[in-house]
Amino acid sequence: MPVYSTDSNMIFPYLTDESFAFSGHAERVYFPTNADEVASILREATTQRTGVSVSGGGTSITGARVPTTGGWILATDRLCSVTAPASESAGEQWTRLATGDGSAYLDVKRMRARVPAGLRLSELDSILAPHGLYYPPTLTETSAMVGGTIATNASGARSYHYGPTRAWVEALCLVTARGEVLRLRRGQPGAEDGQLRLVDAVPTVDTVPTVDTVPTVNLPHLPHLHGVKNAAGYFVDPGMQAIDLFIGGEGTLGVVVEAEVRLAPRPGNAVTLLVFVRERDVALDFADAIREGAFDPWTALAVEYFDEHSLEFMRESYQEIPQAAAAVLVEVAPLEDAGLRWFGDGRIVDPWIQITDAFDPLDVWVVLPTEREQIRLFRHSLPERVNEYVRSRGGKLGTDFAVPASAFRTMMAAYDDAADAGIRTVLFGHLGEYHLHLNFLANDAAQLDSARDQYASLAQTAVDLGGTVSAEHGVGKKRIRLGPDSTVPYLELMYGADGMRALRMLKGQLDPAWILNRDTMIPWDGEP
Repeated sequence: MPVYSTDSNMIFPYLTDESFAFSGHAERVYFPTNADEVASILREATTQRTGVSVSGGGTSITGARVPTTGGWILATDRLCSVTAPASESAGEQWTRLATGDGSAYLDVKRMRARVPAGLRLSELDSILAPHGLYYPPTLTETSAMVGGTIATNASGARSYHYGPTRAWVEALCLVTARGEVLRLRRGQPGAEDGQLRLVDAVPTVDTVPTVDTVPTVNLPHLPHLHGVKNAAGYFVDPGMQAIDLFIGGEGTLGVVVEAEVRLAPRPGNAVTLLVFVRERDVALDFADAIREGAFDPWTALAVEYFDEHSLEFMRESYQEIPQAAAAVLVEVAPLEDAGLRWFGDGRIVDPWIQITDAFDPLDVWVVLPTEREQIRLFRHSLPERVNEYVRSRGGKLGTDFAVPASAFRTMMAAYDDAADAGIRTVLFGHLGEYHLHLNFLANDAAQLDSARDQYASLAQTAVDLGGTVSAEHGVGKKRIRLGPDSTVPYLELMYGADGMRALRMLKGQLDPAWILNRDTMIPWDGEP
């Protein structure tokens, strides 16, 4: 069996996550180093019907990794090396790279990387940078591990241009709850007649064994949001591929061990404009213009929003921020023939400033590529100041909703109403994708309790408008309050009771003993 510990000091770091909103307990923590060791842990857990909480980097704010029902913890920290390709197919040129205590493989020409689940995004970026490559779904929180970001289908600020994690995953090595090691690759036959084969006869170059019998999953009929950024629930769609079922599954269907991901040219020449406007609706108009191609032929990588309350917090660190109603941050890359090129004299910025002039800004800050660290610190100043504010008060409650384009201004009106309810708020986030975060900053327990009611109302509004309750964080173990003494699983607001039964049926096919990440996404009632 793999190395494990029953020492409470070894277990303690895995009993919560970045939110500190959930706490748990566990009998032991395992530290597997490869797929075979993961498989042996899960086979034993299934035999004993013992719960296993899969733990990544701990950067989640939803409690997905927290062992609230006890059992074992499967830490992915030491899943830090990948299986060497058994042979090179035509056109493949893999080079082994050292990554701290482990390794990864890079194919520079094809812009592919084979990476272990325990590799942190910061480490991945450091090995890609010398080759001029970039992993686009990289988050603001770069201490997150690759496996965790795949499990949540995570996305960062640049998902406006690049999309979420799912769009960049080409292959997975994962282990099911029954200890079956699966190697799934994009391009294998998809779902047909409501059934999905998890392993196909297509040969691979991997040495990891596959199962002797081919599992087939009967797919339920579930609503699927089209055109809305979404990280809530299993991805189920007609014609879907098996790999997509596990991306965003929050570790409830299998444990990711390795991944092959696509890469992109490094956007080293991106310029950031911070546009401070006099009226909030002007900020929304500016974002509309960006989506409609205002910066063509250059590409907008990110479109972010800060309301006036956000700017108040940030002004504590940046006193030069004007008294604006809102600000829009747009990151623009001069693209030419799918490659990045900087026009050395800097005059490329002039037409961009002319574009912003049409919106009568109070001020426009231009952040050149050589000053990128400054914009990272600027962005980071908001959560830093907000966390300082709530640390000695009642706490923070933040939304993760996204809605269709046609409903966005209606959702903004709902945010306005919530912000006028007497609790201090900040509204910021991914304006380009109609995905903002409204954070309630409660002064005391009574305000936090009131914020929960406001939160539930906003969640219902997002769903009624055809949106999602979780656009990028997953749902984890969150529940939502529908009345003074009534809470329901977070997903039930979107899927309803029938949809939750369908999700439960799907999980039961791959995890019949119900061992993986109990109470994450779907409530565990003590029975498979």
